[in-house]
Amino acid sequence: MLFYSKESALLVYDQVNRDNPDLVVKLTPAIAALTSGPTSVTLNQRNTKAVFTGYPGTGVQGNVTVYYDRINLATLFNFVPTVAIKDTVLTVRDALPAINDALGLTLVASDLQSPDASLPKPSASPQTLKLNISGNCPAFTGSLTIRYTVPSGAIYPDSGPGPKTLLQGNTIAGYFGTTRTAELFTHSQLLNATISAGALPPVHSGAEGWYKFFYQGRVIYFPISPVAGSISWNTLYTNGLVYGTDDNGKYPAATPVNQGRIISFTGADNKRFYFRVRLPSAGKDPYVSGTPTAAELAGSEFEMFNFLYNGTWDKPINSYWTLFCLLKDTLKTNVAYHRMATLSGASWTNLEKSSSAGNYYWFPVLELVDKSTVTLGLEDIHGAVDYSLQPCSVSAENTFSLKPLVLGNPDTTDFEPVVVTSENSFALHPPALMLPKTVDFQPVAVTAENSFALHPPALMLPKTVDFQPIAATAEMYTPPDKTTLTTLNDEMDGFK
Repeated sequence: MLFYSKESALLVYDQVNRDNPDLVVKLTPAIAALTSGPTSVTLNQRNTKAVFTGYPGTGVQGNVTVYYDRINLATLFNFVPTVAIKDTVLTVRDALPAINDALGLTLVASDLQSPDASLPKPSASPQTLKLNISGNCPAFTGSLTIRYTVPSGAIYPDSGPGPKTLLQGNTIAGYFGTTRTAELFTHSQLLNATISAGALPPVHSGAEGWYKFFYQGRVIYFPISPVAGSISWNTLYTNGLVYGTDDNGKYPAATPVNQGRIISFTGADNKRFYFRVRLPSAGKDPYVSGTPTAAELAGSEFEMFNFLYNGTWDKPINSYWTLFCLLKDTLKTNVAYHRMATLSGASWTNLEKSSSAGNYYWFPVLELVDKSTVTLGLEDIHGAVDYSLQPCSVSAENTFSLKPLVLGNPDTTDFEPVVVTSENSFALHPPALMLPKTVDFQPVAVTAENSFALHPPALMLPKTVDFQPIAATAEMYTPPDKTTLTTLNDEMDGFK
């Protein structure tokens, strides 16, 4: 099996040796160079002709013309592989390392017809790229078509309905992709869950689904198309759907209403999720009238949503970017007005909070509630029965009954009478069965005089004897008096 992980300038030697087994010596880069070709042919059942020239002093000399097969990449990859390319890559040349790594190739810029062509910026949406192989490439021919997206990021399994892999950005501002209505609310479901029956606006007909984001560490969802039109800021406020905070909001209406409205959605797997519903923000609240500058929009939700419109993160195709979206922000000079803008950011205006019209659209933000930090109401208990207990079926064939134990007389043995005489008469009596002998133990009475306690032994150091040094004394020696022999009467005591 031939592997294609070498550069084409080296791989060609393997191809030539494979297709020309009768060569006197195997061609290698050390003994011969490609001096003519490759040329496309249809001869000898091969598609390429080339001429190799031997190096002097290597044991070979002259030229050799060989026929071999270059690899048609369109045949080798008879499918469209997907390659992850960073969104900082701007040209085809810069994309080659990622393509080679994904496909096990070692294409170089000289193998391609237009290696310095600009590359459409990678995003979360797959895009197609066709690489045409240069006619001078010695090992490959044809073309290679790939589909590319940005590399997938970290996986967040507890991020709520929809995709769990972050495609763009980070937890401060990031994009997961789209969430289907099978996983989250339809327009009608959301309206019925949020707006009181008497104030229901008409449902907007259009593509349904949700874009899923990370924003400031929270998972939020933004609708692909508006949920409804002909609804005012005040109506949304009355239903607790403007601020998404557990208070009356920064600029309450005439009748303050808590804005911490939480609704729930139960998916197909019976898993329940909770959401705060609110309006999106374009940054500053209150705001100054007019079109905001890029600096004023920086870091806002509105700027993040616009990354899907301008292709920074993705480029979904729909016509809803030109529609006006109600925003929660209040006009600084008149708190009776709030901001409204087209999703594309092309048009901005101020709108009275009581106003509603068919071309003023509600694009709600759903913010996933972290159940570990928010106190929620009691939920219903859901479960499945694993085992069902069935009563015992009793028929006439296997009937049974329990009867109390009947205690009868003790079983005894009939002894034969013993024939006795007056000399050895005796009598047999049956043993008397009595209750077993038991001893009644009385509790030990403990008084203050005989109370005691157990203490663990105290381990002390071993007993030793301290030796004292011997005291030495010194005395003056006095010799005995000398005996004068003249006083002994010619005798000395002790001598015989």
